Amino acid sequence: MKYAALCCIAKDEDLFLKEWIAYHALLGVEHFYIYDDLSAVPIADLLAGWSDSSCVTIIRNDRQREQNFVYNNCLENFGHEAQWIGFLDVDEFIRITPPEDERPDIRLFLAEFEPYAGLGLNWRIFSSAGRESPPEGAVIGNYTRCMGDNVHIKSIVQPSKTKECAGAHSFYPKKGE
Repeated sequence: MKYAALCCIAKDEDLFLKEWIAYHALLGVEHFYIYDDLSAVPIADLLAGWSDSSCVTIIRNDRQREQNFVYNNCLENFGHEAQWIGFLDVDEFIRITPPEDERPDIRLFLAEFEPYAGLGLNWRIFSSAGRESPPEGAVIGNYTRCMGDNVHIKSIVQPSKTKECAGAHSFYPKKGE
């Protein structure tokens, strides 16, 4: 069983998907469940020869799907494969501030929350900084102007303690959790 995984639904995210996977893999995410929402270039083709297929599962939707459907499908079909699954969009990056002189590791961060069904990470919005088209290079290096906190959260849940997705930003715990 993997400890930390991420699930996303993506459509035509060619510019960002590889960076998103690489960044989160460096953070300690061990598996990615990517639902391809009918991308013009299928995600399986985009990642062919680039990512290790043992750490990425690609599910090509038969039609466009809403996040609730995808997230519940992930919980039902893959929840037994990971202790924790986070649900993000491809333009969202988890940021962890570790103790000084330590590398950020999502597994160490999540270990503190094992008694709970899940946790919500505050959303922080970064602006385009006046750009009218995407700049060359990495998302993280180019989008550095924060617009502040947002009332929304992104969820990371323990599937064994989670009943279902309640919406794009929340999940219902199982009774007693």
